[in-house]
Amino acid sequence: MRHILLSSAPLRAPSLATEIQFGIQVEFLAPPVSPSQPSQSISNRHRIFHYFASALQKSGLQAAFLLEQDSDNGENSETQEQESQLRATAPKGSIVKTKHNPDMCIMNPLSLVQWLDAGAVQNPLCRYWLLQASSDIGHDGKHAKWQPARLSSPTLRESEANNLFPGINTALYGVWTAHPAKLHVASDCGLHVSVSPVSAEGLTVLQAQRVATLVIVLENNLLFHLGSPARRGIHQQLIKAFALVYAKAGASSSPAATANLPLNILHNSTMNKALNILWGASDLSQIHQLIAHHHKTRDPTASTALRITTHTHEDDSTVNSLEFCHAQAAFGQSFVDNWVRLILTICKVAFLPTEIYKLVVAML
Repeated sequence: MRHILLSSAPLRAPSLATEIQFGIQVEFLAPPVSPSQPSQSISNRHRIFHYFASALQKSGLQAAFLLEQDSDNGENSETQEQESQLRATAPKGSIVKTKHNPDMCIMNPLSLVQWLDAGAVQNPLCRYWLLQASSDIGHDGKHAKWQPARLSSPTLRESEANNLFPGINTALYGVWTAHPAKLHVASDCGLHVSVSPVSAEGLTVLQAQRVATLVIVLENNLLFHLGSPARRGIHQQLIKAFALVYAKAGASSSPAATANLPLNILHNSTMNKALNILWGASDLSQIHQLIAHHHKTRDPTASTALRITTHTHEDDSTVNSLEFCHAQAAFGQSFVDNWVRLILTICKVAFLPTEIYKLVVAML
C-alpha cells in the first residue's frame, strides 16, 4: 500500500482575485406629477418620487424614496406639514428610519422583513431601488419645474452581470416608461458605477492603487472617449488631480510600484510622477486625498471622475467603494449594460495575480 504524505500547505499571500459587488446611480430630470390618491397630501418632490417608486414596484422591484426637505424652500411650515401628512397617511411600516441618512418610504412594507432577516447591520438604503433628489443637476427653461433626481440601485452581485443585468434593465425601462412625458437627461446628468470587493476586509490599498493605475492609463483614450464630450468639463482626468500634479515625488519608484507595474509604465514620462505618488500612499484615506479635487484647483467645483466613497452602515461600520463618474446618464439598456460591464472588467483586471496584472498593463 502506498503511503501519501500530507505536508502542511505553505502560507499563501492574500489573493486579489475576488468577487465584486457594484451599484449604479443614474441622474435625470423627472416631470411634475398631478396630485392624486394616494399622494394628494405629499409635497411636489415626494409626489414625484412616490410616482416613480410605484412604477418600479409594479415592475417587480423593491423600491423606496428618501424623505428629504426641499432645499429650495427650506424647512418652512408648509413643507413640514406635508411631510407630517405623508408620514401619517403612509401604510404601516413603510416609513423606515435610518441612522446616517434621511428616513425613507418603502413601497412594499413587507420587504422590510426580508431586510431584517438578511442582517440588520447593513444600511437599508443598500437594499432598494432608491429615488432621491440630486443637487448636482441644473434645471431651467422648459424644465424649470422638473425635479432633479437620482435613481440608485441596491448593492448588486456579479450574478447581475452574468445574467445580462435583469434588475438594471427592468429599472431603466420601468422609470423611462412610467410617465407620458418620459424623462429629461441634461448634459450634466451622470451615470455613476460604484465597485467594491465582497470580502471581510473590504477595499484594500493595493486594489485601489491598481484600479487607479488602470484609470490613469485608460482614462483619456477609452473611458472619456466612449462617453459624452461634456463629461470632460464636469470631471477632470485622474492624472490631473491637484495632489498628483503638484506634490513632490520621490527620486525613485516605491517598492509597491516596482512590484506591480511594468517598466514601460514606470518609466513613462507622462505618468511616472503621478504613479510614484499614488503608489507611495499608505492607506485609503491618503489615496482619497491624492485623487480627489483640491480646493486650490482653478475650478473649485472640479473633481476627478474616479473617487473613493465611504458608506456607513447602521452599526457604524463602513465600506469603501471606487466610484466611476465618466459616463453620461442614459436609459438605453445597451449603453448602460456595456458601460457597467467595462467598469467591472477594469476592476476584475486590477484584482488579478501580480504577474498577470503587470502583463495586461504592459500591453495597454
